[in-house]
Amino acid sequence: KEVDVSHMDNLTGPLSRRVTHEDRQGIETLFNAAADAWRKEDVQALMTLYDLPVYAGTDNAAGAYQAAQCDGEQLRAILTALMRAERKDVSRADRRTPHFLSDSIAMVLVETSVTRNGDALGSYTSAILVIKKDGLWRFKSGVQAGRGQ
Repeated sequence: KEVDVSHMDNLTGPLSRRVTHEDRQGIETLFNAAADAWRKEDVQALMTLYDLPVYAGTDNAAGAYQAAQCDGEQLRAILTALMRAERKDVSRADRRTPHFLSDSIAMVLVETSVTRNGDALGSYTSAILVIKKDGLWRFKSGVQAGRGQ
């Protein structure tokens, strides 16, 4: 049911920040730049795509949620370790669906299919919060299942 707000003089909260432009191309550019930096194993280029600090959430095998805030040094260490651990015989294909909360905030659902040497291993969904800052989209937060300890 729609809420009648016609009597309100000053709208606040989400109603004050309605989406006027879904910048899907800008978000796609961000994700493509990240994929390019990842392929080149260029951690420095990847770091420029984040708005620090970043926030990460996950759960462990028992389903207990865990979260962390990362500064630049911590993020650089995590990204470097992930790049080093990545298997060359595993590939991922993503389908991204941005959900705009305002012109400068979007939650992107990423559906990832994973294969090894062409054989399907499965798929999973993660959620990435992106923000527009100084005219450019940046990664701010991410949530993905199963990374916890």
